Amino acid sequence: MENNFIDNTNPRYLATLILKGITFEEKILDDFFFGKNFPILNQKDKDLCYFIVVGTLKKFLLIDFILKKFSKIELNKVDPFILSLLRISTFQLFFSNKLPSYAILNEAVKIAKFKFPRKKYISGYVNGLLRTISKIGDHLKFIENENLNEMTKNSLMLNIPPFLLKKLLSSYELKKIKNYFHHAQNPSKYYAVLNEKKISLNKFLKLLKDKGLEFEITPEEILIFNKIGELENFVEKGFIFLQDISISKFFFKLKEQIKNIDEILDLCGAPGGKSFSLKLHLNPKKILSLDKSFKRLLNMKKRIKNLSFNNICLICGDCTNLSMFKKNFDLVYVDAPCSSTGTYVKNPEVFLRINERKIKSMTTIQKNILDKAFKKVKKGGYLVYSTCSILKDENEMVVENFLERHSNFESINFSLENKYYKTFPHFLDGIGFFSAIFIRKE
Repeated sequence: MENNFIDNTNPRYLATLILKGITFEEKILDDFFFGKNFPILNQKDKDLCYFIVVGTLKKFLLIDFILKKFSKIELNKVDPFILSLLRISTFQLFFSNKLPSYAILNEAVKIAKFKFPRKKYISGYVNGLLRTISKIGDHLKFIENENLNEMTKNSLMLNIPPFLLKKLLSSYELKKIKNYFHHAQNPSKYYAVLNEKKISLNKFLKLLKDKGLEFEITPEEILIFNKIGELENFVEKGFIFLQDISISKFFFKLKEQIKNIDEILDLCGAPGGKSFSLKLHLNPKKILSLDKSFKRLLNMKKRIKNLSFNNICLICGDCTNLSMFKKNFDLVYVDAPCSSTGTYVKNPEVFLRINERKIKSMTTIQKNILDKAFKKVKKGGYLVYSTCSILKDENEMVVENFLERHSNFESINFSLENKYYKTFPHFLDGIGFFSAIFIRKE
């Protein structure tokens, strides 16, 4: 990031820098808003910055369509900072009611001049292009008047790359896809699991009330918050760990299906949420958590210390090479690397980086990990597979391929109606999540 990133407290300037980092440098949204290097802003400005960045990412295809339509310069030839500024400003023009158009334009020009004080033609380009775009009025009517085919129109309005929309349409009805992605436009909620080893539920609820924090609680005692606010402090103290409701509810279901587990091997275990839930729900004597990223394991080690969990052992290694383990386990959990398409509601940048080749690469990796993992399951033991993808390529197709090739495993149905556990954001107000449970026959 630029040197003045930390010092400058203009939320729209920061939003431009963050969007540039995500779209041109492949940085991750959470690294900015939930990392230590985020500038000290008051909560109002931090919320505004987050709203602009996430909103722009969730309207990215439509915004770029409009910019390409009216820009006299090809977008790939525009300076990355200026293009990011144009994107956030276009988002504000159409999807934010907090400022009138002239104020958005003036702010954009001011930022362009601040960034390039000796290049007046740049601020002139920004001013002219945004003035033209501000005259469009209703963006829905604008798209209708473009006479686009239905596939292109749906791609733009739902913010789904065309190849991915075709893939989704091969598995789901358009109505279901629209429900998912329309719901995904809503602000994300934050979900927390209580660590009763550190604090009781009643004490924690009193603490939240004393601090004046708004929250909800589900029958399973999953805590729901609309803002991250004070939660970071509670995480540091080990009172809670953050985990999406779709995943947390899965572990309640898993607890109903699986009993008497002593030792668990958690593959692709960092940053730790699945290992923590396995500990809380199944209460094993030991969990071995394997991940190839030493950096992620260091972060997980800190989280374990905060939570005061003492029976989770961390190992840095390749999940497709399990020769280091000389014995088998009661349960092997595979939280497979995936396209993360189910996390779009919270991490819309995933759609900027996904393509057909990446999906094929992921399914190959997923099959390879399963083919190593099953060998470490005891007779009568369990193999659990999960992803945060909504693509059948990475879910049903992978597990059914596994079952076809390994007759000594059979799947355990989650319910009378559902063979697998599968959620969509508009069902649970969380991410899209998939899981399957297998048992190894005697």
